[in-house]
Amino acid sequence: MVFAIIVAAAFAAPASRLGEKHTMRASDFLQGNDAADTIERIKAVMAELENDPELPASYTSCLSEVLIQIHTVGDMKEGVNGERACQGADQVCGSITDDVEQLRFYMKRALQPEVSHVCETGFFRGESTAVWLCSKETTKVDSFDLEFSPAEYQILKDKFGDRLTKHEGDSSKTLPEFFATPDAACCDIGVADGGHEDDVPLTDLLSYVNASKRSQCAAKPTLLFVDEVMFRMSNTAVSEDAAEEKQRPDWWYTFSTTEAIQTALDAGAVQALQCCEFSRGAFCTMYSTHPAAPIKSSFAC
Repeated sequence: MVFAIIVAAAFAAPASRLGEKHTMRASDFLQGNDAADTIERIKAVMAELENDPELPASYTSCLSEVLIQIHTVGDMKEGVNGERACQGADQVCGSITDDVEQLRFYMKRALQPEVSHVCETGFFRGESTAVWLCSKETTKVDSFDLEFSPAEYQILKDKFGDRLTKHEGDSSKTLPEFFATPDAACCDIGVADGGHEDDVPLTDLLSYVNASKRSQCAAKPTLLFVDEVMFRMSNTAVSEDAAEEKQRPDWWYTFSTTEAIQTALDAGAVQALQCCEFSRGAFCTMYSTHPAAPIKSSFAC
C-alpha cells in the first residue's frame, strides 16, 4: 500500500520504469569515482548551472569552489559513516552532484527569501551543507550526524565560520535535545537525510514537525526535505548476514523513508507533498502542517 500511494502521488514516470531506468548497480555508480574524475564531473555540473538565470553567479562560484575543495582535500576513507564504509561494502554512495536537477532544485529552494536557517541530518561530505551556506551570506546551518569527517568539516568551517554548527551523535537523540534548548533556532528548512533505515527517517521527520510547533516558531511552516525515498541498492552489496542476502531479490528497495512520509501524511503532520525522481529513487519536499502552508506544492521538479 505504501508503494502504491507514494508512487501514485509523487512520481511523474510510470511505476514500470522505476526498476529499470532509474536503478543503478553499485559497480556502475563507482566507476570513475576517483578524486580527479569527481572534480571534472563537478566542474561540468556547475558549468551547466551557471547558465541558469535564476542562480546568481556568486552562488554557483561559491559552491563550485567549496565542492572542489571538499573532493581535493577530503579523506573519504576515514570513519565508519558514509562513503568510506559504503564503498568498502560495494553499496551505492550518494552525492548531490550526481544529479544536476536535484542540485538545481535544492539551490532554488535555498534562495527563497524566507530561508535563513537550515537544519539537516546527514552531513556526509558536506556537499548539501555547502548548498545551503553558499546561497546567502546570512544563512546558518545546524548539521546533525553520527560523526563528521574532520577534513570536509574543516573546509566548511574555515569558509563559513559560526554560520555552521555541528551536532555529533545519534540524531534521534541530538535533534530533540537541540530543539529542547530555549535558544534553539527555528528551521526554515528541515532536511532528513541521515539514516535511511528502520525508524530513523520518521523520527527525524517528526522531530522537525514538532520543533515547528514551538511557540517561537509557530508563525510559519517548515519546508521539509526527505532524500533517498524508495532508495535503490544492488544485491551485489556485501552483507554480513549471508541468509539475509539470499532472500533479497536481484534489485531491492529500502522503504523506511517512504514509510516515514506515508506515516507523517496519515497523521496529518505534513502537507503539500511533492517528490522528484533521480538516479537512486526520489527526493521529496513537504511542509509541516500549518494554516499558512500551501495545500499543493508550487515547486517544479
